[in-house]
Amino acid sequence: MPLARLLALTAALLASQALAKRAPDFDVRDLAGRHYTLAGLSGKVVVLNFWFKGCPPCRRERPELNRLVAQYQGVQDVVFLAPALDEADELRDFLEDNPLRYAVIPDSARLAEAFGVSGFPTHVVIGRDGSIARSWVGATDPFYRLTEAINAETQRPITPEPGPSSLARRAARSPVLEPILLALPERPRRGETVKLFYSPQSLELPAEAQLAWDIHGDDSFTQGVAPLRTRGVLLSSELKLPADATLVHLRVISRTDRRIVEYTLPVTDASGQPVRNAFINLGACDMPLPVEYELARYPGNPFALLARFEERLRQPGTTAETARAELRSLLRTAEARTLELLAVTADALLLTGDLQAVPQVLDTMELLDRDAFLTRRTLFRLVTQPSGERWRQWPAGLLSSAWKRLAERDDVWSRRAASQLTAPGMDTDSAEKICATWQAAEPDNPFAHDCLARLLERQGRLQEALGARRSAIEAVSAGKLPLYLAGGWSQLARAEEELWARHAELSLAARSQPELAGPIDP
Repeated sequence: MPLARLLALTAALLASQALAKRAPDFDVRDLAGRHYTLAGLSGKVVVLNFWFKGCPPCRRERPELNRLVAQYQGVQDVVFLAPALDEADELRDFLEDNPLRYAVIPDSARLAEAFGVSGFPTHVVIGRDGSIARSWVGATDPFYRLTEAINAETQRPITPEPGPSSLARRAARSPVLEPILLALPERPRRGETVKLFYSPQSLELPAEAQLAWDIHGDDSFTQGVAPLRTRGVLLSSELKLPADATLVHLRVISRTDRRIVEYTLPVTDASGQPVRNAFINLGACDMPLPVEYELARYPGNPFALLARFEERLRQPGTTAETARAELRSLLRTAEARTLELLAVTADALLLTGDLQAVPQVLDTMELLDRDAFLTRRTLFRLVTQPSGERWRQWPAGLLSSAWKRLAERDDVWSRRAASQLTAPGMDTDSAEKICATWQAAEPDNPFAHDCLARLLERQGRLQEALGARRSAIEAVSAGKLPLYLAGGWSQLARAEEELWARHAELSLAARSQPELAGPIDP
């Protein structure tokens, strides 16, 4: 068996955590209105493809999936279903230009949760007895892998392919794969150690890759970077989850083939149930989390209720009175600790512009726990939320005091606050301290140097700013940017272009009129 195919099969085996398990019951309709239930499909082989329209690997594998359906056309005991996260109207428009021959099931977030989907695309093959026969994440050679899985269930000889698959053709020249990141277990419990396996794109070159992670917790947010170790033809690592973990965002940066593979890993409690997420409006690596999806699991999640409250405030016709009524309803519905309710209340008051009550709520939070994660989050929102002239309505010294409190510790909230240089009323001395501490803690991070450069530029210290900007560019040139920025290479290219542009502008300013350069007014 070719090495490329052997690795693909090994990865499929590692990824499959549901062998011989009964498939969850479902009752769904496709875009054409056809009705499907697990009981109604008894005796048939059901092939599921979980996807969404913004998923790049899902788009890449679509031609092979259409070819697969064509191969089994007329076979009555094989059914192809494609549950999608998107709503029906969005899918109809999308599929006009991007046809998929599976029966597409819209709005399938709950179905994806029931099947434990943690990455896209996810393929699931259900046998005639209703048990999950195969399950894997990724778009690696789906035609061959699904053909093999379906034929194993239907006990047919494997149908000869009309020609070598795209993977086989590439493997004939050199063993080249679609990179796969696997996490075992796929739904880890809090405090558990997760084993991570990465298959590089090329098996001929020495593989070199790094793993970057962001771990969200009930009362924490941690980040880290570590090299992946060689383990046979795979690269591997282990990650110990903290006891309060709620969500893990993984990112593998391959220096060998300039690939970035991202993976969001949900976390469960000791009983295996999904845990509540406190990062609705922060999001996983700044990617917003679906509010309704979280509320379906936890109707009393105060952070999800707050996000929905914010959405309703944007609706036309919302008045201060209706906003206050919504806030009272939110607090009655929420199931949370005292500090969480105070944090949500402060956020809601900031959103509605009721600035006079916020200091009192903040004082209460600081009395309960001055250094708590949620207390510092409220400080962050306090210094970044006001816009226009609203910041002048605060009591004298409040914003300066909040900035000084943020500067006492180096964490996600202080860094995010210092990076938002448009915030009016900024205490530039405190912000400079935050950026300098951040730069010392992560000397390879281009954004830490950029944060300090912009603070110094704002203060009119152009020559010092230029030195910090050069450090940012050096870190970018050394390839450190991917470690600290989620997204693909196009997003990295834009971020690098922006850093170079700011560097060029600052260089021109420092050379042309250094004696006239003064502080930049807020």
